[in-house]
Amino acid sequence: MSGQSQARNTISFDSRLFRDTLSNFQNSLSPVQGQGFANTALEALQRCIGDIQTEQVIMRNMRNINRIRPFIDVMQQYGKIIEVFLNVTNFLAFIWGPMKFLLQVTSKYLNCFDIILDEYEHLGECLPQFQQYHSLFLGNSYMRTVLGLVYQDILEFMVGAAWKDLAMPLEQIRAKLSRHKGLVEGQASLIEFEEAKVARELAKRAFDRAEKEDSRRRKVEITNWLAAADSKSDQEHFESLRKEYPGTGSWILNDRHMKCWLDSSNFTNTELWLFGIPGAGKTILTSVIVQYLEKIGQSTPSAGAIPVAVAYFYCRYRTENKDNFNAVGRGILSQLIKHNEGIISLLWEKMADSGEITLKASNLLVELLEVAMKDSKTSYVIIDGLDECEKTERRKIISTLQSISEAINQQVPGTIRLLFISTNEPDIRRRLSSIVKIQLKPNDDDIRQYTTIWTAKIQKRFRLSDAETDNIIAKVLERAQVLKNLHDQGSRAQLEQELRPETLPIGLEKA
Repeated sequence: MSGQSQARNTISFDSRLFRDTLSNFQNSLSPVQGQGFANTALEALQRCIGDIQTEQVIMRNMRNINRIRPFIDVMQQYGKIIEVFLNVTNFLAFIWGPMKFLLQVTSKYLNCFDIILDEYEHLGECLPQFQQYHSLFLGNSYMRTVLGLVYQDILEFMVGAAWKDLAMPLEQIRAKLSRHKGLVEGQASLIEFEEAKVARELAKRAFDRAEKEDSRRRKVEITNWLAAADSKSDQEHFESLRKEYPGTGSWILNDRHMKCWLDSSNFTNTELWLFGIPGAGKTILTSVIVQYLEKIGQSTPSAGAIPVAVAYFYCRYRTENKDNFNAVGRGILSQLIKHNEGIISLLWEKMADSGEITLKASNLLVELLEVAMKDSKTSYVIIDGLDECEKTERRKIISTLQSISEAINQQVPGTIRLLFISTNEPDIRRRLSSIVKIQLKPNDDDIRQYTTIWTAKIQKRFRLSDAETDNIIAKVLERAQVLKNLHDQGSRAQLEQELRPETLPIGLEKA
């Protein structure tokens, strides 16, 4: 193999390490973060630092922000080195972007700001002066691999710091970076490099075990704190009701307004109101929509497909954990965190600070919903039975979800998609007047299927001929609500009495 060909293969290997690391990091970000970080240049970070310094001078709470300069300087050297091998410049954007984000977010909280400054100072101390070893990276393929491992460690720090979960990973990250620094500055041999690689893997396994156990414990504590209603059991119950009538309600998925709302690439129809009279089958239709979306969310995404999260809630009149804003909010939040475990640490911290056994503070709930919805994938949020809540509660449900959704969708269109289901109450109609609506009316396919199933039962019970059964079908196709009543008659004579025109109701409204 020629030297030129071998160089190409080595660089390809290094490129995959960088690209895989970046891809994994991007998957941990929300669409808003991913888009913002990708466009961040060093100049934007430096302007941010200058703005923070100016504001701190005005507020007379200056901090020694210059202690992060060594980290920035060494990362600039690092960027120039990797550009030689990768022939791209966007990798450092995902270091400058998160750094800018962390400084902006923590600058208002001086204790947190000092912690972030300290950590960047420590990271700078753990990194070698890359420019001094330019020839070493050119001549040694395994040293180029060290460059990729450094990138992994820096982005791992960004993930932890983004949610203030600094305690566990930082010691490990510092140790890894220090080992990499030793390899570079000592111009290590291949044997030394392999030994360091084994040590890194052992440390990673130990950390992963500890992190997994800590995450499991925190999830349990957060679940108890949220004390959310079991929406999954509600969904399973409604799905079981539909099993007797396969295909019931599936027509809703083909409604033109519903198809637009379901299409995550459609940015104009992100809110939808489905309404109808009591008993029109709204909740059953909700379960059809939820089941359809859950199948999409669980399927392996195809190339270019957008991963989705589904959060839903079934409201119930005068049921404490199902008829108010806090109940709905906790239910939606508990489902969203299952799709975005990156916010577990933040929730755990907020739980510890709240002092509440169960989350009851509405302001905190709204704050957490904003974070969870902003940092989730494309999210479908479905609220069934709004009319089951009191007016003040449903007003808060609608206004809060719409406010959060609109703010997020302005930054990344189509990210949050809201579906409200209710009766046509005047106050709900006013609040949802500007969004797309679907009014439920009797559906011929559902009625025909319902009729066929029940008349088959009636035929078997009363030993009717096919002609007599067809006669019943013809009479009740538009009167499906009375079929169960016919089945429950005590005798054939009573059945015939019920089928007389003066007895059988006409129209669904009279049934």
